[in-house]
Amino acid sequence: MGNPRIPASIALLFALLLSASCAHPGARGERLLARNQAALDGLTPGMSRAEVVRRFETRVVFVREAGRRVRVANPHRTLSIEIDPTSRAEALFYYVRTRTPDGVVTDDELGAVVFEEGRLVGVGRDWIERRYAPEAVREAERRAIELELAQRSARRARSLDPVEESFRDAVARGNYLFRLGQSLSGMR
Repeated sequence: MGNPRIPASIALLFALLLSASCAHPGARGERLLARNQAALDGLTPGMSRAEVVRRFETRVVFVREAGRRVRVANPHRTLSIEIDPTSRAEALFYYVRTRTPDGVVTDDELGAVVFEEGRLVGVGRDWIERRYAPEAVREAERRAIELELAQRSARRARSLDPVEESFRDAVARGNYLFRLGQSLSGMR
């Protein structure tokens, strides 16, 4: 019989490789995260929208997370928040961190940049929640998620793996419902 330590060492090697692939979004994802975080850190209020957008990579990138290929659009999400009947704020959300390597990009992994009248006025989801009416933010998130789901549905029609897309749709809906529940419970 062979050496019993060889299968154990192969199993250990396999476990290390598997955990390494789940611990971060791969080289391409790491570069994207680093570029986006550096761009976010270098922003100052008053910058034009064009100046800010130039600092971020603005293409779709596929990264590895949890052993899966994850589509990351940059910006990943856009919100149009009604300030009053005649003006809106725009929030662009960029992928800046991985909290849970689960193969799904969630709100807590996105950094927000906010514009009013084409100028940067704030950075971060907390800033959005302090500045704008909760109802306006929820409505903007609802519209953004509807658009995202419609886009995913269109991609799913072209996709070879509809089960994975369905799972992502369910996670997006769950994420929206969770945030909506948090907002509603905070209003009581």
